[in-house]
Amino acid sequence: MNKEIKYSLDKSGGLEPKRSMEKSGISLESRQKIPLEMYEISGQDRITSHSLARYIKDKEQDEMIKGMIQDPLEVKISDAPANERSSLIAKGLASDNIDVRKECARMIKDAPVSERSSLIAKGLESGNVDVQNAYAEVIWDVPINERPSLRKMVSKIIAKGLASDDIKVQKACADMIWGAPKNEQSSLIAKGLASDNVEVQKACAEIIWDMPEREKRSLIKLFMKKGLNNILIESPLYKEKDISEERFSRQEFEKSGSETTLVGGSLKEKTIIRHIKPRAFLAWQELYENYQLWKSNGFDYVPIEPIQSYKLNKEGFVDVYSGVLDLNLNKWSINFGWFEEKLASDREKILKVLDSQGISHGHTHDANFVLRFFRDEDGRADLRRKPRIYLIDFDFAASPQGKT
Repeated sequence: MNKEIKYSLDKSGGLEPKRSMEKSGISLESRQKIPLEMYEISGQDRITSHSLARYIKDKEQDEMIKGMIQDPLEVKISDAPANERSSLIAKGLASDNIDVRKECARMIKDAPVSERSSLIAKGLESGNVDVQNAYAEVIWDVPINERPSLRKMVSKIIAKGLASDDIKVQKACADMIWGAPKNEQSSLIAKGLASDNVEVQKACAEIIWDMPEREKRSLIKLFMKKGLNNILIESPLYKEKDISEERFSRQEFEKSGSETTLVGGSLKEKTIIRHIKPRAFLAWQELYENYQLWKSNGFDYVPIEPIQSYKLNKEGFVDVYSGVLDLNLNKWSINFGWFEEKLASDREKILKVLDSQGISHGHTHDANFVLRFFRDEDGRADLRRKPRIYLIDFDFAASPQGKT
């Protein structure tokens, strides 16, 4: 191999050895030598049939297509000599291809530590908010003493973006708030809440849980003052999922291999479909239908994941349409802690009932105890009233009656 070979970015943003390249394309002279009958479609006349003679090459489209299938830039930059990687990333930053610029951000870790800060600064100076977001994420790859100036840059980008009329820009900037200096995050979240877009508001809500306790409490009150209670306690099931009015999305359970389907349309965030083994469903059904059991144990509701309907599918699993609740007990305890003793008492009562019936749930950790808050006439959750608690996720469940 030639050790003197140099690397360069090709037009599509890929990295390739620098060498003399012949321009691709088929000349008229070349076409005349090609047997055109090889390209004619049988049964069609010369006017309507396709052939190489009527083939119009689109080099711009060729480059775009090649850009989609080229080898990952990460592999190519990491294969380049260490002393050339920074310059390659810098060249990538100058590309007109946004995806190339974003990919270069992920390559920062391959650049020498002493040069990462300046490369990130260049990325943050990009006029594209998606590129800026990508570079904000890699600030932690620079020495700790070089981070404050970069985080200040991020803060300015966020403040400007949150004031934009473009919802996409607002959302991207709200997602970046965590990268701003800690002492500026609270005010940026407040600015984000001025947006009427629910996705921007949700992005702001995601940030507050890592805030210092005093600021977190203040921000929770601000959310409640603005009537955004529901955002604070919504189920995480649909987060990061692109579920439109007509789309479905499947997500595998981590342990059992069973699945859940998130439902779009008017049932979005109201109904999910669980696909579980018949034995597990029978245990779930037994607990759900026996309202007398729960009433005799002090409950004025059935504290079991709601079953709306069910049907055995062709694969031998039961498709169970289930109601979506709010956030789980673990998240609530960490972030709020209100009604902690009473909710813990209700949880223990549920477990004792299962034990008395000889039913095994399989994984009764606090993430599988989920809350449902009472709503007012406008559907707004009342966070000042103790919520109901439910045991969910019965994919491991077994009962004496359900044994085969």
